[in-house]
Parts: sequence; C-alpha cells; structure tokens
Amino acid sequence: MTAERRPHPLRIVLDHVRPYRRKYSGGLALLLATNALGASIPWLIKEIIDRIERGESVGSVAAVMLGVAVVMAVVRTGSRLCILGASRLVAADIRETVYAHLQRLSRGFYDRSKLGDLLSRVTSDVQLMRGLTGFGSMNLMNTAAALVFSIGMMLRIDPGLTVSAFLPYLLLIGVVRQVTRRVHQRTFAAQKALADMTALTSERITGFSVVRTFGAEEETVERFRESNGDYLRANLALVRARGAMVPLFSLMGGMGTLIVLQLGGTRVAEGTLGLGDFVAATGYLAMAAWPTMAVGWILNLIQRGRAAATRLDEILRIDPDSAGEENAGGSVPGGVAVAGAALLSVRGLGFAYEGAERDEPALAEISFDLPAGSILGITGPVGSGKSTLVALLTRQYSVPRGAVFLEGADINDLPLAELRRRVATVPQQGFLFQRSIRENIGFGLDAPIDDESLLRAADLAGFADIARELPRGYGTPAGERGAALSGGQRQRVALARALACASEILILDDPFSAVDAQTEDEVLKRLGSFLAGRTALIVSHRSASLRVADRILVLDRGRIAEEGSHESLLSAGGVYSRLHARSELERALEDAS
Repeated sequence: MTAERRPHPLRIVLDHVRPYRRKYSGGLALLLATNALGASIPWLIKEIIDRIERGESVGSVAAVMLGVAVVMAVVRTGSRLCILGASRLVAADIRETVYAHLQRLSRGFYDRSKLGDLLSRVTSDVQLMRGLTGFGSMNLMNTAAALVFSIGMMLRIDPGLTVSAFLPYLLLIGVVRQVTRRVHQRTFAAQKALADMTALTSERITGFSVVRTFGAEEETVERFRESNGDYLRANLALVRARGAMVPLFSLMGGMGTLIVLQLGGTRVAEGTLGLGDFVAATGYLAMAAWPTMAVGWILNLIQRGRAAATRLDEILRIDPDSAGEENAGGSVPGGVAVAGAALLSVRGLGFAYEGAERDEPALAEISFDLPAGSILGITGPVGSGKSTLVALLTRQYSVPRGAVFLEGADINDLPLAELRRRVATVPQQGFLFQRSIRENIGFGLDAPIDDESLLRAADLAGFADIARELPRGYGTPAGERGAALSGGQRQRVALARALACASEILILDDPFSAVDAQTEDEVLKRLGSFLAGRTALIVSHRSASLRVADRILVLDRGRIAEEGSHESLLSAGGVYSRLHARSELERALEDAS
C-alpha cells in the first residue's frame, strides 16, 4: 500500500477548517467579548459592595450590571451560532471528502475492506470530528479567554492570592498526559469495536435469506451478542479513562476555592483586603472554575477527535492508483502497441491477487487484439480468470504499465472518467440501486435518459415486455440491491444500462448466467443487429453466447489455452470442445425440465 505522508492526522481538521476561518474568527471575537463582559460583573459587584460600605446609592451600577448581562447573553449566543454552525459545515465537508475518495479507490481495496468499517468511519468518526471542531474548539477558546480575563483581574486585586489559588493545577500536568494518552488509545479501540459490530450487522442482515435457510438464527444472535459485548467493554474502558479527568479538575478547582476562602477571609479579617475585593476575587475564581473543570472534558473531545482523524487519515492516505496492492505478476513488454492497429490491445498481461502464491497467478502472459468493429469471445472453466481480465480492462484493479492499451495509449495514462466513458461493462452480478428501473437504466448518463433511449435499451435487453407488466412500469422501484426483481431481470436491467451508454466498447461479463437458454437466445437475437459493426467483448461459459464472436479466446488456469473461431475450436477437440459439449448438455436438460 502506497501511503501519502501527512504531518499529522489532525491535518484533516485544519484543511477543512480553513475555508471557514472567518466564522471561527468571528466566533472567537464574540467569545472574547463575552468573557470581557463577564469579567466586568465581579468588578461591578465589588463596586456595589464598596458603595454600600460608603452609604452611596447602587441603582446606577445595578442597571449597568443588568445591561451587561443582557448583552453578554446575546453575544454568547452569536458565538455559539458561529462556531457550532461552522463545525457542522466542516463535518459535512470531511464526510464528502472521505466519500469522494472512497469512490476513487480500486476494487482491490474493497475486496479487503469491511463494509461496516467503512460506514463507521464515514458516520461515527466524522461525528467525533464534529465534536472536536464544534464544542471542543468552542470550549477550548472559551476556557483560554476565561482564564486570561479572570487571572488578569485577580492579579490586579491580589497577586499572591491568585498564585495560591491556581497552584494546585500544576499538579495535574503529569496526570493529564497519561490520561489523555489512554483516552486516545481506548477511543481508537472503541471505534474499531463499533466498526466490527456494524460490519457483522450489515453482513447478516444482507444475508438474512441464507441465515434462515440454514436455520442459523441462534448462531447469528450469539455472534452479535459477542460483538456487542466487545463494543460494550471497549466503551466502558473508555468511560473509565474519561471519567478520571473531570473529577481531578473539579478537585483542583475545589482546592483553589478553599485556598481563596482561607487566605482571603483571613486578610479581610486582618483588614489587608477589602470585602469588595474579596468578593470580586471569589467571583473571578468562579468565572475560571467551570472552564477549568471543563478542561478534562475538552481533552476527552480532542483525544476522541484525534482517534477519529487517525482512522479517516488511514483512508485518505491510500493512493487511488495503487489502492489494490495487487501484484502485477506479469512481464511488461518492451514494445508499445501501434496506434490504430487495434482499438483495444493487450500485451503480456499478468496479475495475481494479494496473498496469492507467485506460481499461481490469476492471469499470466495474456495477449490479444480487439480491432474496432469486431467481437471477441472469451470463455473457460470456472476460475480460469475471465472476470479478472474484465476487471483489469476497466482498471478496477491496478494494471501493470505497458500491458493494456486503448487506441495505442496505455490505459494507466487515461483519466478513469474517460476510460469508463469509452468502455461500458455488464457485470456478472447485475447490481441495481434502490431507485426506479428508469433511473437504474439511465445511471451513468450525463442527463436523465429520454423515453426513446430508455425503450430502445430495454427492448434490446429483453426487458420491455417485463416492464409493461410491472405496476408502475419503468417507474417501479428496483428495491435494495434490486430485490424487487428476479436475478434474470436484474441482469437484463444491467444490460440495458450498458446499452444506453452507447460506448465505443461493450464488455459483457457472463450477462445471461441467471436466465434460461431460451431467454438467452431471444436476447442474443435482439442484440445481433445492435452489435453489427460495434466493438464488443463477450465473456460466457455458454458456447451459444459466443457464436456471434469473430474470434474466441479460451482461458485455462489464467492462460490462453486455445484461440480461434467457434468452428475451428470445436474441430480441435480441446478445452473449448469439452466446454461446448457440457453447455449443450445443460441446455438439453434445461429444455427437458
């Protein structure tokens, strides 16, 4: 895995806070104003006490004090709106950044990743980041401002009393370092436990039909109970670490108050400190007490946000061009495909999945040309590398340089958007989104699909008759993962989606595996006129689907075992002949049933 070096995971926060620095600056200015106004209240109380001692009226001072309180409430509300509002925008931007990056990562990354873990990072971790950039940053700034103003005013009243009041906090420095490190570690563990539980839940809910078929409900519940227990224990450990901080700061705050009461009360009794000054000093200490006690909570937010930033940074550091970490495993030819010789050229392509043995690559020394306007068929036994080849031709995995060319250009030099625009693929598993059938067929187009293109693509894919029988026609929701349709219907919608793109190259990766032989023949007849003069690559384990191909490649154990036309391969009596005989037997049994 190639990782981009970043100075610190919290750099993610800084990068996304920067566009909203004016909001944060405005919030900071309002917080300073709030604390400046707050700092005037103990002084006004001192003034009231002093006037009472002198027998003077206090009405004007009380009126000023009331006005200050009202203005302070308005200013404080403004500061919260600025900072908390900005934090929501920052969280939304981080979420979009992570999601957009996930869209650029290769199929190899998703082969190794758990869906639940990714969902946890995009949701729970981003939520922790919002806590860091919202309440965390606001209270950190507020605490700093409150301490500056309160300590400054207390020093003005009595420097010795001020130093004595805040001396206990020095004892916390070493303890805080240990506790914050523990909070960071346990937050990371809690988020991982949440990700594991989310992954398990997603997997078992998605596969509920398999669970019920095999009567594994109790086993599934037990697995969830174990995962939920791990998450509970991780959170309890985090709570214990977090819980140690707030009481410590509260204890130090209480000790500071006792010191002020003891020393200040003694000095008032001795006449060296005025009563008004003593009351003001206790007021400033109270002003600093809550923000100081909140330091423990703030440090918790910072450590939790830091752990979340680390998890998000692990995703963002992955280079999209090398996210697969697959081993090319094939020779890179010295020559370069001649521009114009073929629309698609493959030279010495080799590939091995991560963790696979070196002597058992998925593909080895694959070479062929696909001229414009021709149809190439690819077949082979299960596990021969057919779908892997399709994935490489569309750069779903990292492709070795000098192995695959599109009109003479290495596909690694082409922007992915251009490659996907020029090559349309029908995957073996026709995935549908939880949208209407119309939206699924038009998915990937720059604009909503028009009626003419929709009907033409559906008719070619053999779906038009099915759509007419649906309650809402093409407006019928496909359901989650296309659950409202059968497997064969999903494949035909996926085929219609690729046909609607009208790309230069059409790749069909066993698109009829879920339909019967008769339906396959009907769809192939419809496609006959469409494919005439077009460039296509048809992958299938059924020989009937390959009869329209100008040339057929037979893969076996990741290598090209045979090559030729349908008739020549049959007469050769090799792998293709055996596959054809098996395919015909399956068709005969299917017709007889």
